[in-house]
Amino acid sequence: MNKPIKPYWNSPALTALACLTLAALPVRADYQSTVLSDSPQAYWRFNDSAVRNSINVNIGSLGGAGNASNDLASTTGGIVHSIPGAIVGDPDPAAFFDYTERAEIPFNPAVNTPNTEPFTVESWIYPVSDQASTGMGVWCNRYTQGPTRQGWVMYQRGANTNASGATSGPGVGWEFRMYNNQDTSGHLDVTSGMPFTLGQWQHVAVVYDPVQITNATLTIYIDGVPAKTNTWAATDGTTPGYFPCLGNNATQPNGPPAMSLGGYNNANGGTYGFENPWTGGLDEFAWYHAKLTPAQILAHYQNGTNAGRAVSYTTLIQSDKPVVYLKLNDKAPGPDVAVNFGDTRSSGTGTNSADVRHPAFSALAGRTTGGAFAYHQRGGHATTDIPWLADNNPAAGVPFTFETWLRPTSDRQNPGAAPVNNRYVSSGNRTGWVIFQRAPNTNFNTGISGYSGVGWTFRMYSGQGSGGQDVLTGVPYTINKWQHLVVTWEPNTDNGVQASGNDQWSGVLTAYVDGAAVATNTAALYAANLNPTEDATAPADLAVGSYNAASGLGANPFEGDVDHLAVYNNFVLTPAQILAHYQAGTNSNYGTNYESLVFNAGADLYLAANGAPVPEGKTIPKTYLAFNDPAQWPATNSGRIGFVADGNLIDSSNTAAGPQPPAYAGFEASNSALALNGTIETRTIGWHYGHNSAWI
Repeated sequence: MNKPIKPYWNSPALTALACLTLAALPVRADYQSTVLSDSPQAYWRFNDSAVRNSINVNIGSLGGAGNASNDLASTTGGIVHSIPGAIVGDPDPAAFFDYTERAEIPFNPAVNTPNTEPFTVESWIYPVSDQASTGMGVWCNRYTQGPTRQGWVMYQRGANTNASGATSGPGVGWEFRMYNNQDTSGHLDVTSGMPFTLGQWQHVAVVYDPVQITNATLTIYIDGVPAKTNTWAATDGTTPGYFPCLGNNATQPNGPPAMSLGGYNNANGGTYGFENPWTGGLDEFAWYHAKLTPAQILAHYQNGTNAGRAVSYTTLIQSDKPVVYLKLNDKAPGPDVAVNFGDTRSSGTGTNSADVRHPAFSALAGRTTGGAFAYHQRGGHATTDIPWLADNNPAAGVPFTFETWLRPTSDRQNPGAAPVNNRYVSSGNRTGWVIFQRAPNTNFNTGISGYSGVGWTFRMYSGQGSGGQDVLTGVPYTINKWQHLVVTWEPNTDNGVQASGNDQWSGVLTAYVDGAAVATNTAALYAANLNPTEDATAPADLAVGSYNAASGLGANPFEGDVDHLAVYNNFVLTPAQILAHYQAGTNSNYGTNYESLVFNAGADLYLAANGAPVPEGKTIPKTYLAFNDPAQWPATNSGRIGFVADGNLIDSSNTAAGPQPPAYAGFEASNSALALNGTIETRTIGWHYGHNSAWI
């Protein structure tokens, strides 16, 4: 264990864990039911699916024909990663789209019903960017390759009246646009007009009611409530406002039009039709060959936001008989990653080494799902690494802000632990920056090897020599307690290109702890990491949990948790913004969710400075790792306390065969087990319960 958890470890909740010492047990008809009949608080079966592919399984009535494939992996390299889902109190993950991928359901008449018949489409949506123009295509089921257009598309518009383009036409909220096979213009159309919050789930449903076709209605519901209804008025009495996609479009180069999530479908322009990509999360997507009633839609929203629901959200949706129902909780192929919500999107995704444990308990108050990433010192095997990116390494003359939450679980002083490292080390010169953990308080200032002050050191390098330009917070921290750390860089003088070839600036380096400015270096020297480097070696990566590869990957490891790391390029957060971030993170009743403050920080500064809405690509931090990614290899708890005791497998997975029938008749033929090799490199379960965490 990396910290005591006696109140839980010694409780009946965990003494009821089923032990797999099976030879001494009598044969039973069903081992799982027998264990559960004794009401264990925690019971890990190690039978979670290890299947990983690019298919999002449909559990609606259309079956496998309604499966959605992530079809761009071989084209853009995009993979639909998982993030915490929308349904409150449900650990099921959702899918995140980041401009490089989409999920497509092949053309099927069952989801392109005649315009004389009603349909409903719904999902939960998690927006992260306020880009309103060019409109991002969240859902798309349209055909555009001929002289006319068919089907429909839904766009993200402005988050609110200050969002880009909101006053010039696109509007606010979500716009559902239908085409009528007469021309290329949209016809029956509805825009919600309801603001949404970046970093917060919103339930959206759209109902098409044909009435008599020439006066069809289109209603959009936001969070269970009808927001806007438009009625088609055919001036000639015969022209419809909507015409569905057909499967016989001979001019379509990529096959019949599919239904897509995350951007335009195959029946548009661009590579394989992929245009107007969307970035954000989607969960619980459903298409119904029916007009859902206002009561049904409200019930969906209320169920999804009520952790004390009487029936599961899945059961409720299936009772309304969707044709397509994608839970979007499928495991995508690829390495264990930290999803980047920032403007660099998939380029800024962090790759985890095998020993990074997640989720640990979140730094943000009141959060019961998602969480942080936990790192440890044993063997230097716990690191999250991001390749060199220009946006994470702006020129030294460009201001920036770095922000994160840290929870140290060790007070080791020597060598100084590096929770984050973004520096380059050449034969004699250093660039970039690194954070070092120092002593928790002044009691460590005598007789402790490696004492270098209290708190955290943010060290910048000048590009000439190996010396650092420090700002030391000097504020004590408490082991096992979260602390909010922000550092701002404000350059003021260009010192020119040094003999090493690095451009050096002097400026002001300021550190904030828990929302307050605590230390300033008014004459810091800085040279940014470059690509190519001065000696033509690999450029500096950004690492979390230890030194980066450019400094010796895995060295100076950090023991503790890291959460919500953000790099703001060309923005210096104001003291008021920094305080607001801390207050939102420590107060679940603050009123504005933490993620929204991070997503909007740069946009607010841009609007204040320029008197105009922020343009695309400048809204959010260049890199924003929320560290709330689900476990790469989960260990689901089947016991009474449920998902709060879900675990994650570290350095091993459930790929071994467990006890099998007929010798062990109480187990299913697919029963899996955990393979252990007896070394410290193979840890089994990392789990969290409340604020306590452990390695088992």
